[in-house]
Amino acid sequence: TNLHFVSITDEPVEKVNRTLKRIPFQSIVVSDKSGKTQKRFGADAAIPLTVLIDKQNVVRWIGQPKDLTETTLRAFLAGTLVASNPDVKPF
Repeated sequence: TNLHFVSITDEPVEKVNRTLKRIPFQSIVVSDKSGKTQKRFGADAAIPLTVLIDKQNVVRWIGQPKDLTETTLRAFLAGTLVASNPDVKPF
């Protein structure tokens, strides 16, 4: 209940719905055809991108999923993870 996963794609909603009928995602899936979300976290940010946002809407970590460690995730869940980029403001 304290952790939610959201997958964001730039694919059209119709394509996302077709994919979800074939592949059961374990996350919420949304479409951002404008690309504003990706640009918000850095225009040159790599895809896939993982962003950890706390309950106060503070971005605590941004990176590629392969770089997200158990230590980082545990610190995030404990509320002790320091924001990785203080220049990124909440929405």
